Amino acid sequence: MFMKCPHCGNELKDDAKFCDKCGAGFGGNDSTSATVNPANAKKKIYKRWYFWVIIVVAIMIVGGVNGAINGNSSSNKSKQETTVANQSSEKATEKATEKATEKATEAPTTKEVATEKPTKDPKKVEKEFKDGCKTIDFKTLSRNPDKYKGNDYKFEGQIIQVQEGWGDSVDLRINITKEENEYLDEPLWTDTIYATVEIPDGADKLLEDDVITFWGTCDGDYTYETVMGNNVSLPKIDIKYYELNK
Repeated sequence: MFMKCPHCGNELKDDAKFCDKCGAGFGGNDSTSATVNPANAKKKIYKRWYFWVIIVVAIMIVGGVNGAINGNSSSNKSKQETTVANQSSEKATEKATEKATEKATEAPTTKEVATEKPTKDPKKVEKEFKDGCKTIDFKTLSRNPDKYKGNDYKFEGQIIQVQEGWGDSVDLRINITKEENEYLDEPLWTDTIYATVEIPDGADKLLEDDVITFWGTCDGDYTYETVMGNNVSLPKIDIKYYELNK
């Protein structure tokens, strides 16, 4: 047997105590005595429309929070990686700078050591140069002066002209061939060469008619213009050392 709910018209079994649709209660089989159970009259929460709206909103909020946390975590991780990379780069730059500084400071030390070589005794240097000089006659030298350029020679001669140059430099013309004459008290000097010399500070000047012994290096053929405008070519000697003969 079935009966209908007096509130919603839902068909129910005759022994039903409440309507399973609207929640109305029954005092017995008599439909007139039916009462409504307020607790059962309300729909269950999961059947309400706003329940699912709340669920969806909650899911979106939770997802947004997780995304923000993950984003911050990734950002922090990226910042940490960038910081580590920058620190590594700075350390590499510092090491390269230190090495460059060490090399820069080592180089002058090497040069200083190289320049600190003991200098030779000037007297010893002079003796070695003089001992290495050879002799050559004017005829051989004047035939081809450039052939003997760079060679060291020893001469004796008489100064026939002195011309002061720049600073302590002096230009000389010297006759280097000595000829004895029985009718003259003094020897006759001929065969002229051109020479340059630096007079040491405080030393006596060289004058015309001085007879000197000198040691120097051949500088080849030298051409100069005379007062008359003529060009004259002579063998040239750069004098390194000289002595005034008494």
